Amino acid sequence: MHLTRNEIPVKWRVQKKGTKYVVTTRYCKDKSIPVLVALRDMLKLGQDRREVEKILDMSKIKINGKIIKESRYPVTIFDILNIGDKNYRMIIQNKKFSLEEVSGKEANEKIAKVIGKKVLKKKIIQINLADGRNYKTKEKAKVGDSVIINFKENKISETLPMKDGMKAMFLNGSRIGKVGEIEKINGKEAIIILDKEKINAKLINLMAVK
Repeated sequence: MHLTRNEIPVKWRVQKKGTKYVVTTRYCKDKSIPVLVALRDMLKLGQDRREVEKILDMSKIKINGKIIKESRYPVTIFDILNIGDKNYRMIIQNKKFSLEEVSGKEANEKIAKVIGKKVLKKKIIQINLADGRNYKTKEKAKVGDSVIINFKENKISETLPMKDGMKAMFLNGSRIGKVGEIEKINGKEAIIILDKEKINAKLINLMAVK
């Protein structure tokens, strides 16, 4: 599927001038951008879709340690994009998706929010993450918490609970991408201290971070 340039979400860093249509992602459409856009429009690795797809066909692009060849593959918040010896983390800066270069060590893990949880046979716990991943784990993560995924071991290495005193990032609204401290959680809402200001926010719009 495609979008016209006028329909492109404001979080995408895409020029308004160019070809009439821009590809969308296969899933997580409201929370991600296509790897094509990340490579062409953000990293300037190709002038058009054809050039970027040639790069993808060379098996030199990885996302979270996995070789990616499809131009519509989604890149979500905190995903790690690897190109040769360069590593980039997807973040939100000034209300738009941005790529920041990170070290090789930092590129071995990412943070993801827990959006679902169920008990399988033999009391094995499976948690569902906002980036589309599912993991069987012994970590005591709750829905609304965040977890750290270790790519080398392909497992969850740590839980970041959504609780008082933790840091939290805004995922939506005018404060998207900003990080504050949770002062108090009240049911489905929390009081966040951001720039010395106390703000009421819904937990669904927050993500626990380091």
